[in-house]
Amino acid sequence: MVADLVALPDFREAGSQARQRVVAYQVFPELASARNSWQVLEAAGLARQAALDRAYAGWEDRLPELAQELAATPQWKGATTVRTRTYRAQDFLRERAGGYPPAKRLVDLLLETPGLSRSRRA
Repeated sequence: MVADLVALPDFREAGSQARQRVVAYQVFPELASARNSWQVLEAAGLARQAALDRAYAGWEDRLPELAQELAATPQWKGATTVRTRTYRAQDFLRERAGGYPPAKRLVDLLLETPGLSRSRRA
């Protein structure tokens, strides 16, 4: 059941234990009354975090490459506001990481990478 939960896109996206529990109970209603539900949820949460860590391992070292890829996408080219560019960067990273949400730090660093960052006037 742990592997089944981690394979769910909604579970991968769930950032909090509360949200993970909601997703788990929606997909596996029997889990809500299971005696070991907390163990299953804890194991699934740990497995999700380990998979997320593996998915993004070393990405800060690849920022120039990722920025170049993102800059070439039609979604990025059409993004005209800071908010929209942030959403596009998050979506881009999430897609490449198998549905796992990126850390804010990685998004911020990507947006400040030459080629993506807007030039600032002094």
